[in-house]
Amino acid sequence: MKIHYRHPLFKYWPLKHYAAIVIGRHCLTKYAPTEMPEYVIRHELIHQKQMDKHGIVGFYLIYVKDYIKNLIKYKNHRMAYLAIPFEVEAYRNQ
Repeated sequence: MKIHYRHPLFKYWPLKHYAAIVIGRHCLTKYAPTEMPEYVIRHELIHQKQMDKHGIVGFYLIYVKDYIKNLIKYKNHRMAYLAIPFEVEAYRNQ
């Protein structure tokens, strides 16, 4: 996985509230190399494995479907995000 540190996308909504995102074999992060917490790398590596299993498009289709389902259920962004099965697995194993 190639890590892109201090990526400019993290200056903008909605990414400004997150630490990192994985797209295929690339991890974009708001951190500088010396600031990057190890748990963030572990979390994003889990997402990369999930993408390897489901494909990039498949991963995001499932991710968005689960987020929307959770948002309808909880009516709260944070709760909907934390209940996405991919996030549950990543947080549990980071």
